[in-house]
Amino acid sequence: MNKHHKFKTGLFISVLMLIVVIAICGQMYGTATPGEKKHPSEFKIDIALLTDSAGVEDDSYNQYSYQGLKRYCKDENVKYKVFTPKTPDSEDCLSSVDDAVKMGAKLIVCSSPNLSETVYQAQDRYSDVSFILVDCMPSSSDGYITKVTANVTSLVFDDDESGFIAGYASVISGYKDLAILYDSENITDVHYYYGFVQGAEYAAKEIDGNVKIKVRDICGQNEKYPARMARRYYSKGTDLILTCNQTVCKMVNSQAKKYEGAVVINAGSNMNKYKAVAGSVVKNIEEAVYLYVKTYSEGDDLESQDVVTFDAKNNAVCFEPNDKVLDDFNMAKYKMMYKLLSNGEIVLISDTTVSIEDLELTKVTVKEFSHTDS
Repeated sequence: MNKHHKFKTGLFISVLMLIVVIAICGQMYGTATPGEKKHPSEFKIDIALLTDSAGVEDDSYNQYSYQGLKRYCKDENVKYKVFTPKTPDSEDCLSSVDDAVKMGAKLIVCSSPNLSETVYQAQDRYSDVSFILVDCMPSSSDGYITKVTANVTSLVFDDDESGFIAGYASVISGYKDLAILYDSENITDVHYYYGFVQGAEYAAKEIDGNVKIKVRDICGQNEKYPARMARRYYSKGTDLILTCNQTVCKMVNSQAKKYEGAVVINAGSNMNKYKAVAGSVVKNIEEAVYLYVKTYSEGDDLESQDVVTFDAKNNAVCFEPNDKVLDDFNMAKYKMMYKLLSNGEIVLISDTTVSIEDLELTKVTVKEFSHTDS
């Protein structure tokens, strides 16, 4: 073969590939005019999704928020971009907000309670930008100061109802020796705890049985502490443990597998793929985000909706049994309870400053433990 011909052919292919790459980039970001270079900050978007540092494949808040935003933007051909900070530090999260605003975002969906401090600071910095914050309200770094300005809408899920549903599902499934692992400094965990106890009481009255619940505060303990407590409880006959987040659920699941009949129920996200998880109370975050992005994009006023509650009334919290573990779950009984909860016939005590004794439990005995208790 002629060497010059080979060189020309190779050059032609290289140029052709370069043209293809340029065309693809033009489709992704908008083609620059001749002689003009576009800086990444000039690529325009309409909506941004800010996740915490876990990213959009966390099987939880970030992923469900992403699914809701993506569905709306795909349906309506709206430009959006996902921003994931490198670390959970407030500075990194705020830097991601800065980047989103530079790219033209007028609505930023903040997908996790871990971003409450970020929105607390960003709401004043960018008063002309709207924020949707999922399942919490903007708060200071110490959590003591909460402020929701006119440009923020918080989508808040009823954690008392989530806990109630978990407690009810546990007891009607036949579990009567129960435990809860929760963080006393996490208000969501505390609401799960109080709701769970009330749900167990409601179910125990239905079946006319007695239930024991051991409650363990894991606040400030090392990462192995939940697994150690789970092993202790299961070895002494506890049937079921309520967990309040994915990390603790995974650790408790690993212990439950070692004991016949031992199970876990998780509140807040679906953990049913794990072998010993009997079920999960899930929040319909995807639908909530879709609905409020749609509300904003259609020009409806979000300023009058600073805090929106999602609960059983709009089917936003519900129990999903793991059929491989609860193969005979009484769905009819559950649906009957859910109807009463959704129409307000079941009233919960949501004030977590009251003592457990003030819940006036008759069928459930609660024993609380701190990390110093044996």
